[in-house]
Amino acid sequence: MPRSNVSHASYSSAASASFRIKSLKRAGILFTPSGAPCPEEIAVVRDVLISCPRQLRACNNIAEVETLVPQLEQPHADDFRRAVKSAKSLPNSKIDECALQHERVWMRVVNEVILHELIDAKSARELTSTEDYLWTEGRHLIVSSAESLHDPKPDFAFGIAPKNASQAEDKDDNTVTFDDTMLDALHRSVSSALTYSPSQMQDICYPCFVYEAKSDKNPILWAENQVAVGAARALALLSELAELSAMSFTPCIVALTSAGSQWNMHLAYIGQDSGVILTPILDRPLWIRDEVDRTKLFALLSRVKRWMLGPFRETVSERVVKIWREERRSERAKVEVLHT
Repeated sequence: MPRSNVSHASYSSAASASFRIKSLKRAGILFTPSGAPCPEEIAVVRDVLISCPRQLRACNNIAEVETLVPQLEQPHADDFRRAVKSAKSLPNSKIDECALQHERVWMRVVNEVILHELIDAKSARELTSTEDYLWTEGRHLIVSSAESLHDPKPDFAFGIAPKNASQAEDKDDNTVTFDDTMLDALHRSVSSALTYSPSQMQDICYPCFVYEAKSDKNPILWAENQVAVGAARALALLSELAELSAMSFTPCIVALTSAGSQWNMHLAYIGQDSGVILTPILDRPLWIRDEVDRTKLFALLSRVKRWMLGPFRETVSERVVKIWREERRSERAKVEVLHT
């Protein structure tokens, strides 16, 4: 299997490390080592995502994983049943075809296969997404120390999908649901001016998963630096949501990166000093040429999707609905004043 140019890789690693120190750290964006202390809310999310049945930890090949799947409890059994099938559909021969190729080749041949469950969820309108699209919205929410950073352009990003419903203004306050018309109304509102999408096209709603990819010719550090900038923008939207709703929580999203066969995942969240913290979910990167690691990655992404569609969506929905109800009450109060 061909190897990447050592001098190029060394230069890229040095440049990436320098950028992390000089630009990201100055902007209040920090990477912490695996196992570093984090808020309880973040630890709970991390533990849910990395949850893996103990009996699978000793598996040396995909056949051993497949043998153990029937013994697993739900939802692990379904997660790993799908993961084994997906891992088999991506053999090492296909991965090796991408060696020393441009990242676009990796994306088309390998990475999109790994992300297929999220891409399919977008097609089914369970999630919203952007692909290699510049995020220009939400700049006003970025802290001053981070204003020098460029607008992010994630290779892939996924967010929640509000329901496509009739006009929110016609609903009863007690039965209102989180939908697209509600978001649009709050976005246009003079009092809240809610920013729910970092995309000018408004085609993604509250991104909770940001992905940056590089080829095997570049270090994963480079992708991590880029994903940190995208994560900071996504977290800024969630911080605004917490402030407008007066319902505090620790904003948190998933940041996935890859460089060829090496994959890593972080949780990005807002720290106590309002800075952005990225903490590893895994104790080591996963190497998809290892069939067990490849299977674990597919299973991990299934758990991430379940978190996005469940707890994350509920957290956002509850706060958006609260803001909308308060705006409705305020409008009614103004009308009553005019009629007295």
